[in-house]
Amino acid sequence: WQNFAPLLKNAMATAKPEQKAVTLVGDIKQSIYRWRGGDWRLLQKDIYNELPADRIKTCLLDTNWRSAWEIVAFNNALIRQIIEQLSDRLDLFLEEQQNKGQLTEEQREELSVMLPNAYETMEQKCAPGKNRGFVSIEITDYSLDEHLRRTVMRIEELQSRGCRPKEIALLVRSNAEAEKMAAYIIEYGSQHKGNGYNYDVVSEDALRIEHSEAVRFILCCMMLACNPLNKNNDLTRARYNRFLQRELISELPETEIEFINGLRALPPAEAFERILRFFPECNKEEELAYLQAFHEQVIGFSSRNISDIPLFIEWWKREGIKQNISLPEEQDAIRIQTIHKSKGLEYKAVIIPFVNWSLEPQYNPFIWAETSDSYFSTANGVPIRYSDALASSRFSYAHAKEKVMSYIENINLLYVATTRAERELYMFLPKEIRGGQSAIATCIVNVFETEEENVSVGKERNIPGIATRLNGIFKKSEERYCFGTPVNFSREDGEKIKTNESFLTDYPSEPFDTRIALRFETERYEELFQETLSPRSYGILMHKLFEQIETLDEIDQVMEEMVFNGELTKTTRDLVAEKINKVKENKILTQLFEPGWTVYNERNILLPRKEQRNGILRPDRVIVNGSSARVLDYKFGHEKYHTHTKQVKTYMNLLKQMGYTEIKGYIWYIQSGEIMEIQ
Repeated sequence: WQNFAPLLKNAMATAKPEQKAVTLVGDIKQSIYRWRGGDWRLLQKDIYNELPADRIKTCLLDTNWRSAWEIVAFNNALIRQIIEQLSDRLDLFLEEQQNKGQLTEEQREELSVMLPNAYETMEQKCAPGKNRGFVSIEITDYSLDEHLRRTVMRIEELQSRGCRPKEIALLVRSNAEAEKMAAYIIEYGSQHKGNGYNYDVVSEDALRIEHSEAVRFILCCMMLACNPLNKNNDLTRARYNRFLQRELISELPETEIEFINGLRALPPAEAFERILRFFPECNKEEELAYLQAFHEQVIGFSSRNISDIPLFIEWWKREGIKQNISLPEEQDAIRIQTIHKSKGLEYKAVIIPFVNWSLEPQYNPFIWAETSDSYFSTANGVPIRYSDALASSRFSYAHAKEKVMSYIENINLLYVATTRAERELYMFLPKEIRGGQSAIATCIVNVFETEEENVSVGKERNIPGIATRLNGIFKKSEERYCFGTPVNFSREDGEKIKTNESFLTDYPSEPFDTRIALRFETERYEELFQETLSPRSYGILMHKLFEQIETLDEIDQVMEEMVFNGELTKTTRDLVAEKINKVKENKILTQLFEPGWTVYNERNILLPRKEQRNGILRPDRVIVNGSSARVLDYKFGHEKYHTHTKQVKTYMNLLKQMGYTEIKGYIWYIQSGEIMEIQ
C-alpha cells in the first residue's frame, strides 16, 4: 500500500474534480489473508487518512446478486448474532485486562470497537427476482467415517435433485481436510459403482500422487532394485510385503528377486511399466488417475534429467512427493477447495463439512510487538511468539490486539464460506467441540440454542418454522436445522448428469521392444531397392531430389548425398540418373533451373485472409529475378485435372499481388515428363 498510494494520489491530483480518477473496491468481511500481510484496516480507515478526504465518495454495495433469499437472510442473522456474542466476550476480556493494569482505557476502547466496526455494514439485501433456497445445519456426534458418509449423502441428494457435480463445492479450512475428504469420496465411489451418482472430484491440493498405495508400491520396487541387500531397506521391504498382503518380514521369492534385479539398469519409465505388468495387484481401476499422474512425473523427470532410477528416487523424495493429480477444470466433478481459494467464486450448492476451526491464533505465530516499556525504547518492535503468557507481560497490548484480529479473521472465513452458495448451503458442526468457547462451532451452536419468540431473520418475511433465534425447522431425529425448501435443480438444457462411468479398467502397458522400432528414411519410398520404381515412388523421390537443388548441375551431388544417408541405393541412383538425363533435354525445364535466379523451394505464402489451408499456400518451386517470376508445381500422376491449373493460377495471382509484373506458371507431370505452361 505504501508503494501504491503515491500512484493513487498522483492520479487524483491530475484528474478534473468531476472525474472518477480512482476506484477502490473491497469487502472488509472477506479479508482472510492477514497471514500474507493483508490488512482490512486499509479499506476501513487508512485510505481516508492518506487520500484527499474531499475527493472521496463512499458507495455501499448492499445487494447480494448471487444467493437465494434464504441464504442471504440466514447469513445476515447468523453473522449478526455471532458478532454480538463475540463482542460481549471480547469486551469482558478487555475489561479484565484493563482492571489488571495490562491495558490502558484508550487501548481497551480502541480494541473493543474493532469487531463491531468491521461488521457495521454487514446486512445484505437479496436481489429482486431471486429463486428460493435452502440451508441445512447438522450437529454430528458420529465417528469420522460416519461424518464423512453423511456428507456424501448430501452430495447424492443434490445430484438426485438435478444438481450437477461441478455445481457442488466442498469448502474446507486446510489442505489436510481437503485430502481427507477427497480420499474418502474416491474410495466411496469405487465401492458404489453403477448407482447413478458421480463421485469424481477436482481438487488442486487434495489429490496427492503419493497417497496412492499402488504408486508407493512401485516406488518400493524401484528402491529395492537400487540396493537390494542394504539393511536400511527393511522398511521398504516391509511396505512391499504389506501391499502384497504378506508378513512384513517375509523373504522375497526368487522370481521377484530376479525381476527386481532386472530393473536396476532400466530407465524409470520402462521400469514403471514392467512393474505394472509383473504385479497386476497395483493396476486397478481406482488407481488409474494416480498411475497416470505418476507416469507423467516419471516421463517429465526423464526428459529433464539423466534417466536413472536412483536419481529419480532422490528427486521424488525431494520434489515429486509434493505433486498432485491435475484434473481439467471443465470436468463435471465435485469441487473440493480451501475457503481461501474459494474467495470470489460461486457454486449452486456449498457444503462445509468441518466447521470446527478455532477463533484464537493458531500455531503460536510470530507477532511484531510494540511496548511503551523503557527497556525496549530503542526498538521499534520485537518479534515474539503469541501465547497466553503474553497477556500478563510487557506485551499485553500486542497479545490483546492479536486476539481481536484473529477473531475477526476467523469470522471472515465463515462469512466467505457461507456466501459462496447460490441456492443451497450445508454445514456440519461437531457435537463435542474442540476449543470450547474459542471455537467457531460453539458460536453457531449458541445461536441455535437461544430461544426467542417471533424474531425475524429479515425485514421481508420470516423463514417458516418453529420459533428459534432464526425461525428454522429443527429435526431432532437428525440433529439438523433446516431453513427453506430443498431446490429442484431443473436442467433447462435437457442435459443429464453423467454418472461415474469409467472407460478403462486398468492402465494400458505394452513391452517397449514390441511397440517401438527405428523407421529408416528409405522406408518412405516404396520399392527403392527393386530394379524398377513404382510411379508413386518415382514421383516422391523426384520431388525430394528437386526440392534440394537450385540448378541442374547440383543433381549429381545431391544424389550422392542421398546414397550416403541411406535414402537411395546405388542401383536406384543409376535408374533415376538415366531418367533425369532425358528430362534435361527439355528446354523449358532447363530454363526453370538455370543460374541467375533467386530460388524458393517449398516456401510458404501467407495469405492476406484465411482462404485455404489456414491462410497458407506452398508452391513447389518459385524463381524470381527483378520484376520477373516463375512458378513450377510438380505432379506425380498421369491424370490431368482442372484443379492443377487452378492451383498454379492462384500462385500466379499471389505473385502479382507481391508486385511482380512478368509472371509465368508451369506444371511438371513428372511421370510422363510433360511440362505444361499455364496462361
